[in-house]
Amino acid sequence: MIPNKELEDMKVIGLTGGIGSGKSTVSRMLRCLGAKVIDADSIAREVVEVGRPALDEIKTTFGEDYILPSGELDRKKLGSLVFGNKDKLDQLNGITHPRIMKEIASQIDQFKDDDRYRCVVVDCALLFEMKMEDLVEETWLVSLERKAQMERIMNRDQMTQEEAENRINAQMALSDKEKRASRIIDNSREVSRTHEQVLELWHDVVLNQES
Repeated sequence: MIPNKELEDMKVIGLTGGIGSGKSTVSRMLRCLGAKVIDADSIAREVVEVGRPALDEIKTTFGEDYILPSGELDRKKLGSLVFGNKDKLDQLNGITHPRIMKEIASQIDQFKDDDRYRCVVVDCALLFEMKMEDLVEETWLVSLERKAQMERIMNRDQMTQEEAENRINAQMALSDKEKRASRIIDNSREVSRTHEQVLELWHDVVLNQES
């Protein structure tokens, strides 16, 4: 485990959920409560920036067609290729995931000795898929029904039903994630109820004050 066990007041929480589940909303709530949030999505974008080794490897693996005239990755075009094609997705993940995990581990190590924070939250949709449980003390899953998940993705990202299904199917099923999660946050109702659940978990787990 990377977290320093000598710092008993420090909690390292893995926050996960499927695309469109509302994980980002919960992440913002935790940030407002005082958590230091490590955003895996931001790191994923950084590791493929111009000049980074991952971008060169992607170019070699998938071809120049997936690089914009500016030299940047054509994320939309590459996404259309890999989502719905498991072999291609596995190739991409093989390039990016080790680099993302290394950076997350480095940031946990950086923040664990900072006494300004009671909690570090690793916000990562693919936490289970990337087998990152060993980097955190427990996992919180934001969950909701697939139908609602589909509707949110289609409305938010202007996707077709097929595109939304491909994105969902590229991730581990929420039902399987529920079996592995330490805590489940039900985001199927109003935001105020989600906020209540987050406050309860913060009180019980981070502040160590059982309700």
